[in-house]
Amino acid sequence: MKLSELVTFFFSSNIFVSLCVVALSQSSAIILDVNASNLLPFVFFSSLFSYNFLLFVRFNYSQNKDQNLLSNNSLYKWITLFSAILCIYFSSKLSLSTIMILSPAILLTLLYAVRLPIFKTSLALREIPTVKLFLIAFVWSMVSVGI
Repeated sequence: MKLSELVTFFFSSNIFVSLCVVALSQSSAIILDVNASNLLPFVFFSSLFSYNFLLFVRFNYSQNKDQNLLSNNSLYKWITLFSAILCIYFSSKLSLSTIMILSPAILLTLLYAVRLPIFKTSLALREIPTVKLFLIAFVWSMVSVGI
């Protein structure tokens, strides 16, 4: 595997985004003087699952198919499945209050990709430009600071 293929995979598989969410969560934990070591694996795998899940949902809706996703489809599916399993495992380690705090972010993440019948048309929340920006900011804030 060439270095360029490895870098492309690193970014397109959303591992980089997941590491950024973990870094943001850890920096918030340091600022707030909180021990977040038990949360960081959950944050990593839940964001990896969420972003890859959204990638597949977008892939199914979209007309222009991503060539990297087409060529590595089974690998991305395994990464998504693996991250979902580990997300569930690490969520079992969280307290009930943490899960309750995260529930709006989880719900918004799931609704973000689903097409909803709004105003006699099928529309996903991600397709509304201003709403998309605030939803992403809200979910990242909840994950990095709220927990």
